[in-house]
Amino acid sequence: MKETCPTCHCECSIPDASFPKCPFCGNPFLEKADAASLLNCEDGDISSVTSPNAQVDIGYCYEFGAGVEKDLDLAANWYRKAAEQGNAVGQNSLGIMYREGLGVKQDLAEAANWFQKAADQGYSYALDNIGLMLRDGLGVAKDLSEAVNCFKKAAEQGNPLSQNNLAQCYENGLGVRKNISEAVSWHKKAAEQGNAPSQYALGIIWRDGNGTKRNLTEAFNLLLRASQQGHALAQFAICQLYYSGVGVEANFAQCILWCHAAAEQGDFRAQSFLGTCYEEGKGVEKNLEEAFKWYYKAAEQDERYSLRKVGSMLFNGDGTDVNLPESAKWTLRAAENGDAAMQNIYGEMLLEGRAVEMDVDEANKWFKKSADLGLAKAQFNYAESFYFGTGVEKNRAEAAKWYRKAADQGYAPAQKELASMLYIGLGVERDYQKAFQYLKKAALQGHEESQKFLGDMYSKGMGIEENQKEAAKWYKRAAEQGVAEAQYIYGKRLLLEASGPDNIPEAIKWYIKAAEQGLKNAQYELGIFYLNGYGVAKSQSKALELIKMAADQGLEAAKKHLDELI
Repeated sequence: MKETCPTCHCECSIPDASFPKCPFCGNPFLEKADAASLLNCEDGDISSVTSPNAQVDIGYCYEFGAGVEKDLDLAANWYRKAAEQGNAVGQNSLGIMYREGLGVKQDLAEAANWFQKAADQGYSYALDNIGLMLRDGLGVAKDLSEAVNCFKKAAEQGNPLSQNNLAQCYENGLGVRKNISEAVSWHKKAAEQGNAPSQYALGIIWRDGNGTKRNLTEAFNLLLRASQQGHALAQFAICQLYYSGVGVEANFAQCILWCHAAAEQGDFRAQSFLGTCYEEGKGVEKNLEEAFKWYYKAAEQDERYSLRKVGSMLFNGDGTDVNLPESAKWTLRAAENGDAAMQNIYGEMLLEGRAVEMDVDEANKWFKKSADLGLAKAQFNYAESFYFGTGVEKNRAEAAKWYRKAADQGYAPAQKELASMLYIGLGVERDYQKAFQYLKKAALQGHEESQKFLGDMYSKGMGIEENQKEAAKWYKRAAEQGVAEAQYIYGKRLLLEASGPDNIPEAIKWYIKAAEQGLKNAQYELGIFYLNGYGVAKSQSKALELIKMAADQGLEAAKKHLDELI
């Protein structure tokens, strides 16, 4: 349940009747029965009320609908009556009405004027309010030093709101020199009065050991107290503690309970985390529809991970119907929010015409944005555009520059492409040794084309001393990953180096794999094996089939041999 505090005007979450006080200022909420009695004047005419204190109380009744129908215009009028008589509470309340535009046209300068009048009388809540205006430059010139003075005056009167605000100034170095010890001291004073924001802030300071000794037990207790008062940030922090088992025994049921509480209040981190829990079945039964619902809520607040998830779930139909235009919309929103990965993905969508109309120029724009943010895959994609002249003028030197950026981040496809350019001197000066170095890095990451290329370099002694044993090793690794040419070369090497009959079946196995992938040389030579019964059962029909496949791909030797056989 949400209530607005009549003293500080903070909107508060009140979990149940055991928390009748405002979690910010600590003052009790106005009871409707008591408020209604204020209007029961002896003559039935409240217009005759002249006491400024009573006028303020009547203003409360109309502002919050306590005992009467809510009427903000009347509330502002009654506050004005009290304010014009010099009543500090009325002046502060009227300032709030002007600040929020309640019953009057919003006017920050007029709000600051009334706050200042009340503050000049030493009213702590007005001191706090004018301090906030000075801190943020609302209705008055920004003055952090004077804001701190206002907070301090109110804090010394015991105002928990100001104690919290003063603590934040010391914590962040706003208007004063940063001093965590002072921040802790003021947060403690506010927290002891039940101020939820200070309980949360102090809990985080002790949880993380920010400028003070870490105290996980006290951190948990404070965060729990703030959570029980409905403080969403504290609720998510408690959720994290239960999840990780830090400061308390891990308890996924409690983790989910507090995560739900924070998510329901709109905390985007809790919503995103809850989406993950439902997607993966962590602490709850797996439910993609629920996962999508919570991701969507977080994405509406531009939470980065949730923007990604909503885009992908709409694209794949996970937990929702497939909706490609909506998927593209959310992917674009993530890209526009500076998510480098989604900028690259949106660029790929534009390049391929996937879920959006194909637009190569726009694709390159997004690749460039992402590449400038340092995403290796985008740097690779941008390099490809220059290499092939896709949407830009072909420029191999520019391609090499962007391949190098991605390669130096360890992106294997870029390492392979840069190595190829270094090997042949395309867009860069030829350098076999550098080509070898980049290839080795990519090959060690399991990049199959690089493994085959590395085998070539070891075999030919290019950029490295010739080493046939190493060449065979890398050809085999590439072959095992399905590179047809590597399968053919490795099979051929096994036959050439055969020291016994055991090598022949192994060699034939790799020839068959390469032939099945359509490699014409493997098809032709395997056909000869079938023709002669070498390592396989002799088969004229099988031989003709394979040799014809190679001939159909334009292999001259296969064409000639086929003519002879036919």
